Amino acid sequence: MVQISEEGIFEKTDVNERKDKWFGVQRIAVENDYAFIYVGANQAHIIPRKRIIEGNLDEFIETAKSYWQKGKSNKTAGV
Repeated sequence: MVQISEEGIFEKTDVNERKDKWFGVQRIAVENDYAFIYVGANQAHIIPRKRIIEGNLDEFIETAKSYWQKGKSNKTAGV
């Protein structure tokens, strides 16, 4: 399960939970039917299009990019 909010991205699996703030995200990419939210050079939250249960991947990515841009702006502004 992956959820996003204005605070960051939250991922929960059977064996792990992880929360990353948007200012820590390095980039967001879409390739074929997958979205990648990179939180390190070799670490990413991977979201398959077929696993989206609410809305769609394109809306998810647009919302994530909006939160990411706002999070980066807040970090550089010292908020």
